[in-house]
Amino acid sequence: MRRRRLKTHDESCFCGLKTVTKKSGTAENSNRLFHACPRYRKGSHCNYFKWDDDDDYQEVDVCGIKKDAGTDIEVKSDYDEWRVKMV
Repeated sequence: MRRRRLKTHDESCFCGLKTVTKKSGTAENSNRLFHACPRYRKGSHCNYFKWDDDDDYQEVDVCGIKKDAGTDIEVKSDYDEWRVKMV
């Protein structure tokens, strides 16, 4: 069995644990980094998932002026915390 070192991230998952950075192995997202619950693939995880580059913004050169291509959205919710339960 091969062991891998996992890089920890400053964010916490829904379990309250520090998230780990992993590399995607799918064809669509080959080698793309993501953050997940450290219990990922162990059966008792909280389903936390976030792409590593979700917070990055790309700048686009429009008429010689660089503009932020990111989109700001605001979500209002009555819930403080979201959890996903798999049955």
